Amino acid sequence: MEASIILLPDTQHYTDERANRFEAQTQWIVAQRDLLNIVMVLHEGDVVGHVTQAQAWQNGARCMALLDAAKIPYAVVPGNHDYEPESRDSSVFNGWFPLSRFQAMPTFVSAYEAGMSDNTVNCFSAAGIEFMVLALEFGPRDAVLRWAGNIVAAIGAPALCFYL
Repeated sequence: MEASIILLPDTQHYTDERANRFEAQTQWIVAQRDLLNIVMVLHEGDVVGHVTQAQAWQNGARCMALLDAAKIPYAVVPGNHDYEPESRDSSVFNGWFPLSRFQAMPTFVSAYEAGMSDNTVNCFSAAGIEFMVLALEFGPRDAVLRWAGNIVAAIGAPALCFYL
């Protein structure tokens, strides 16, 4: 059976006053889950346009919660707009997308830092193919890349590997 992986790029333009568009996207994913055999959703980062936009974070977390409720696994990575400028502080991202949210998914394998969801690994099988998703922070640090390499070596290279 064929399977679908859905990509959500740069929702920063949909978490502001156009949150209804982002909500429509995640509602569509939920509605099409069975028809398209949706097995994973990959959010490519930049949840918000600026890290200080509390309403945008709330909108983004609410829209992605539709996938939580439907038990559709997904990965979200922080984009450059999801960090505090200059410091790479991702505490706001982690506040809205805590590691526990991802650990509850059957695809979750590991996270780079305890209690932080910036860098995660997900594995799943679909259509007879083994997949690994390395969901890594924007501009991953050398230590994160080493960790990701160790994960691939420990688990073994799957048929397809996505790097977000």
